[in-house]
Amino acid sequence: MSRNLLFLAPALLTLGACQQPSNEAPSVPEPVTTVGNYVARVEALGERQRFGVLFRAVRDAGQDCQELTDATATKTTDGRPAWIVTCDARTRWTVVLSNDGTALVTPVSQAR
Repeated sequence: MSRNLLFLAPALLTLGACQQPSNEAPSVPEPVTTVGNYVARVEALGERQRFGVLFRAVRDAGQDCQELTDATATKTTDGRPAWIVTCDARTRWTVVLSNDGTALVTPVSQAR
């Protein structure tokens, strides 16, 4: 019987080395935060790259836009940076970016 125990000893030691469940909560990675001024970074981009950011904002807002054909920098009534963009040479949107990287896309009202 002791001979059988000698053959089982390596297997028992291997099982004992397996990681036991811990009572500690699993570690959760820290959220990634955007460092810096997002609006300033967009303003510093070249025209084509800035068009890309504004195009993505319009598309991510669910608007139909195949090509951004114009973008003009402006300010909102409360002084925040914004752009008036034209999609497909026909629809116009106001894109207001915030420093956390989110965008507010609203239609430009047509004066009649």
